[in-house]
Order: sequence, then C-alpha cells, then structure tokens
Amino acid sequence: INNQYDYIFHCAVYFEAGNFANAANEFLNNQMINLNVLNGWMRQKNAKLITFGSDACYNIESEKYESEYLLGEPNKDYYAYALTKRNLYNGLLEIAKSNPEKQYLHLVLITLFGQEFKLEDNHLIHAIIKKIVDAKYTETKAEFWGSGNQYREITYINDLVDNVINVSFNDSIKNDIFNLGSNKLETIRRYVSIVCDIVDYPIDKVFFDIKKTRGQLTKFLNSDKIRRSIDYKDTNLKDCLQKTIKYYIEKRGYK
Repeated sequence: INNQYDYIFHCAVYFEAGNFANAANEFLNNQMINLNVLNGWMRQKNAKLITFGSDACYNIESEKYESEYLLGEPNKDYYAYALTKRNLYNGLLEIAKSNPEKQYLHLVLITLFGQEFKLEDNHLIHAIIKKIVDAKYTETKAEFWGSGNQYREITYINDLVDNVINVSFNDSIKNDIFNLGSNKLETIRRYVSIVCDIVDYPIDKVFFDIKKTRGQLTKFLNSDKIRRSIDYKDTNLKDCLQKTIKYYIEKRGYK
C-alpha cells in the first residue's frame, strides 16, 4: 500500500458455509490474505485498521464474552477458519504492542442475513427463506435437518453496517475487540415459523428430519460491551425478515 489512509477495513475472507471439506483451502487462503493486510497496515503511518472476527473462534462452552475470544479450543466444525481469525487478532495485538501508535478494532460477527444475498448462499436464514419460499411457489415440502430446537443468533446486515460505522469512526474507541451480536436469539423452529407466517406457507408442511445432524445446540454472542459503547442499532426481527423475503421472491421472479 503506497498511499496513506485514515481507515482500512479488512473485509476479505475465503469461506463457504457448510463446506467442511474446504478447511485446508480456507486456512491457507485466509492466512495469506490476513498477512498481506497486516503487512500493508505496518507500512501505514496513521491508518486505523478494522478487522472482522467470527463467533466460531469461541469455545462452545464459553460465555462468548470478548475476554474469552482466545481461550480454549475454537468450534471444531469451523476449526481451520477460526484459527485464521484468532491469528488475525493475535497479529493486531502483537503489532500494536510493538508499535504504540497503531490503532485497530477487531469486530466479532455472527450469522448475517439481509437483502442482496447471493442466491447460492446457504447460511441459516437464507437457507430457511429459500426452502420455504421455493416450497410455496413450487407446491413442495420444505425439509430441514435436525429437530429445529437449536438456538441461533442472527444479525441484520443493515444494522451491522450502521454499527460498524458508529464504532469505527469513534476516535475514542481504539485497540479493542467487540462482539457485534444482535440478541436475536431464537430456535430454528421459531425462525421457520416466522418465515412461514410471512410467506403464508402452512407450517405443518415443514419436515424436520431428526435423523440428520443437528449441529451446535446454541450459537450466540454477548454484545453487552458494544451496546454500552455506542448507540446500537437493532431492527425488529420480523421487519428484517420481511425485507429479506421480499428480495428473494423478486429475485426468483415468483408471482
């Protein structure tokens, strides 16, 4: 980076949800991406570097406070990916320790959703919306793995962007780590129920295959710290889902 900047946002990531066979490529590619960014930041005089972490970095038994981000083993389902995020944060800590003038923020994210998602994206809420909307318009049955009693926290992308801007451009907040959770924690069955209600699809047509893997019982982030630090935006869940569903219906051309 030859030019000098005030802020650098490191948003690049190599990751494919649900593709566990891709772990080696995720590890190697993300390590190289992160090292390139850190190296470029080292050559900057005044740039504040904003990087993004993952809930996968937390040990599944932890309380998901920022102070526990590097403690214990990360989520085994996303182990290689989580290691690269931990290494990225460790890089920030070590560079700032050796260069006191350096400023950074590490913002930890959990499952995102919202308009403009790629149609092949199978992250939780997008997968639920796609299956239920497709089932309605093709008169088929929506099927999900597991009992549906697993708890998941999701974050609306528009809220996330506003919160990232608010914390990043606050000059009094620097060299810190924050969970950017939403407190939108519901069971998968509850998310399915809300989407069915919005789409007007009979929930009794939804099938939960309890023979299939259920995944982690609960995924969430404790976001008390960030909520004490900025005016935190948190849009009503149903409103967020309605906008996301409308986008998918229009994108698919359903009438």
